Amino acid sequence: MSWALKKIFGCMSLVESIGGWDDVQKNGMFSINLVNKKLCGVHSKVPWRRVVCNNSATPKSLFILWLVIWKRVPTLNRLIKWNIVTSDNCLLCSSSSESVEHLFFECGFTFQIWQKVLNILQFTRSPTGFQAELDWIVKCSKKNGGRHKLLVMFFAETMYSIWLNRNDKLCNQHRKTLIELFGDIQLKVAG
Repeated sequence: MSWALKKIFGCMSLVESIGGWDDVQKNGMFSINLVNKKLCGVHSKVPWRRVVCNNSATPKSLFILWLVIWKRVPTLNRLIKWNIVTSDNCLLCSSSSESVEHLFFECGFTFQIWQKVLNILQFTRSPTGFQAELDWIVKCSKKNGGRHKLLVMFFAETMYSIWLNRNDKLCNQHRKTLIELFGDIQLKVAG
């Protein structure tokens, strides 16, 4: 039996396992959308989908943003639980345990960076913790103005630049200054 025929028979058994041909037809026509819904199920949309999906930031920064939102970046408080490091003090300010909440805007260094971003975009608010900032960015992502689109892009690039700077400090014992890091973020957004 040829590989093509094997694939066809495999698809037939897949369709039968989800209810048969009658369940995957719409108006008498085969519907790939119905097959997808039967196989994957229907899931609710995450509230931050616009922040990640409708963002013109670089793919690398969007991936890091996605990891940060899911709290899957290997911060020191996670690494200490895995016995990879011996201290979980924040590498950028040394004043608290490094977690997603602390690293993104509770840390004095990152607070100042995000405050500069907000100032340059003329938003008159003070940065708060990560979750509150994300909630605010989600609301802003629903607006169509250019300033709000820039804000969402700056958010992703800021997260990425902070993460890179933190990793540089961890691996190479080098950290960029506030001015250097802010300049890098502006270049990434402009580029």
